[in-house]
Amino acid sequence: MSVTVLDILKGLFVAATVAAIVVLATNWPGRLDLRVAMRYLRSRRSSRLISLITVIAVVASRSA
Repeated sequence: MSVTVLDILKGLFVAATVAAIVVLATNWPGRLDLRVAMRYLRSRRSSRLISLITVIAVVASRSA
């Protein structure tokens, strides 16, 4: 039984998924953070373009 590149990629995907879940579980934003984030995102709604970077930055601001 040989290990293929696909098997390695599957393992890396599972590891990355577990790491993402752990990071989200340990850095989940509080109520105040969510209110500030939602107010900010609502104010940006008029531009019709909310970038993924903005959403990540708002969520990541809790861990900083």
